[in-house]
Amino acid sequence: MKVRSAEGSIRYISNKRSGPGSSSYMDYFGGEKIRRAARSLDQAFAHEYTPLISLNEMADHCGVGHVFLKDESSRLGLNSFKGVGVAFAVSELLKRRGTGKKKLITASAGNHGLAVAWASREAGLDAEVFLPKGTSGALVYSIKSLGANVTFVDGGYDEAVSAAGLSAQRTDNLLIQDTTLPDYLDIPILIMQGYCKIFDETFSQLNCRPTHVFAQAGVGSFAGALGAYLNAMSLSDISLYLVEPETAGCFYHSIAKNKAVRIEGSMQTSMSGLACGTTNNIAYDILSRRASGCFACSDTVAEIGMEWLNSELKAEILSPYGPSGSVTAGLLSCLSSGYPEASRIREEIGLEENSVVLLFATEKLLS
Repeated sequence: MKVRSAEGSIRYISNKRSGPGSSSYMDYFGGEKIRRAARSLDQAFAHEYTPLISLNEMADHCGVGHVFLKDESSRLGLNSFKGVGVAFAVSELLKRRGTGKKKLITASAGNHGLAVAWASREAGLDAEVFLPKGTSGALVYSIKSLGANVTFVDGGYDEAVSAAGLSAQRTDNLLIQDTTLPDYLDIPILIMQGYCKIFDETFSQLNCRPTHVFAQAGVGSFAGALGAYLNAMSLSDISLYLVEPETAGCFYHSIAKNKAVRIEGSMQTSMSGLACGTTNNIAYDILSRRASGCFACSDTVAEIGMEWLNSELKAEILSPYGPSGSVTAGLLSCLSSGYPEASRIREEIGLEENSVVLLFATEKLLS
């Protein structure tokens, strides 16, 4: 496959804090807690594992030993990984609190809102999803088709989160958010524990140990759960790299400044599911110690990833892999195709002919 150049569209920063030392939140991600979440989800939904695919053509192109892709685009029929975290959080909350709160409230830039709409329908509850104006019509339609109400908010994802939080406070309804807010940690932790089901599956499916894992980071809940899982399962020798849009690089800039920072202003990007300006504080605490580094990528990189995945995996025309789900594949391709800084970055991160790379296809586009 011919690969387009992505000159000038990748920035990389090494995380100097990565190494010994554990986050205070690791107590929530011990091996038994992870296995309990996996058992709970298996019992509730009895769903099959999502596929782990060997991308042989990409491995040859990139000059590495193996490239594996965990394809989350079919998880629970929701086109993304989000449902597994929300499903676990909602089931645990209903066990603890019953159904006294009749509505689930959330904000979303993409698939999280769809997952909450689905979980509320499964639980027999109402839902309201706050979305930024300009959200994809297909996503809005899908959320409404599951019976949820939609409220549009001026601004982006962070403004929608604020509006959803205020609404939940005023109405005494239940906020289901995968990012942290003041005095709001329990539900993000439950969602992240649910995400660990994905990683437990993945490592049971692998026939060799990865050397490099590239994970998408929006607010960081997915990547933070992955970092916690690697530590809990004694996989700390595996290098973990975060991948973000260059216009919404909250982890990139947080690593650069050695503290969590908020990105202000326009975060326009085709990777709408990653267009987040504020980190999940739990995820940042874990990843600031666990991630080896962070990449900030332009939309061109995501487009190249889409071309790779949709071609090699022969995706259906009406349901292609989307930008957020494909950006890690695009990054790996660009590090092997004449990008000006590719050789230096490959050497710095130790990417070579015997490397085993793990990627995640976190979403497909809704038709």
